[in-house]
Amino acid sequence: MEAEKRNSYNRLGAFDLFKGIGMVNIVLGHTIGLFSTGFSNPFYGALLQALNAPFIAAFFVISGMGFRKMRVGKCIRLQSRMFLPPYLYASLATAVLHFLIHSNLFFRGNPHGIMIESTRVIGGHLFGLPHTATYFGHMFYPCGWMWFLLSLWLGWIILDMLMNVLPERFWAVGALVTAT
Repeated sequence: MEAEKRNSYNRLGAFDLFKGIGMVNIVLGHTIGLFSTGFSNPFYGALLQALNAPFIAAFFVISGMGFRKMRVGKCIRLQSRMFLPPYLYASLATAVLHFLIHSNLFFRGNPHGIMIESTRVIGGHLFGLPHTATYFGHMFYPCGWMWFLLSLWLGWIILDMLMNVLPERFWAVGALVTAT
């Protein structure tokens, strides 16, 4: 009981406040296009996007604070088990819903149009695109907010590879403290 009570008081209130402000800001930034009143001015969208960038980068850095060095193969397996299933399930659900909506509402049974649109969605998810993009003359739709999961997966694998290649003095926290 005593240890549990001590741990609850060990948390930094400012850190929790920062996370809360960041989460609210990112939700507002991602949903700004859904609201037409007051936010239709492009200035507001650009302002929120500029405010989002530091929070997204901070969440990326914060997510790796507890990361520990391990064998590269083990890291790939562990990160793949942690990040890829939610990404793949959400991508599959998005592709199925997109297929169903287009087959019933827009194309009214045109199989060629349905397959083209579905391929654009699936391709965007396979590439992890945050925005609509054209590659080699083919257009792909974005995977939305899920790019963050894919970038965390890849970022953690790259971090582990760097930790295995570079000497400890380059990445150890204690080395940064003693060097200053």
